[in-house]
Amino acid sequence: MSRVVIPLLALSVGILVAGTGFALDWYQIPGKTDILWSDVFTGFIACVLSYLALWYQRLHRRLYLSRLRMIAEMNHHIRNAITPLLYSSQLTKHRELLQLTEAAAARIDWVLREVLPLEDVRHHGGHEPREPIDRPAQSNDRP
Repeated sequence: MSRVVIPLLALSVGILVAGTGFALDWYQIPGKTDILWSDVFTGFIACVLSYLALWYQRLHRRLYLSRLRMIAEMNHHIRNAITPLLYSSQLTKHRELLQLTEAAAARIDWVLREVLPLEDVRHHGGHEPREPIDRPAQSNDRP
């Protein structure tokens, strides 16, 4: 919500509350105009409270989107850092090192996919998630 929309919505709520109070008081107590000032006060309080609620919601939405963007960026950089490690482990002939590296990469990939899901980023206006890293072929998969 923009800075203009929040005050307009809050003002609309205040006018709606005050107008409803006017209508109910006018219908129930015709000719008694002194009580109508309480409706103005009630409308003003409703306007202020709705403004504060909308402002607070906007602030938290911005913080949430900022965190989602940071998570997406962190995910991207971690995946980029893991890719050379996976490829370099393919160059060695040590089967244990290869298995250990692949297991560690699989764990990190699981954390990035499950613990830091990027699906929320797409739905809330953040960056599009990067493509997952391609796993190099295992040594027993080669011809």
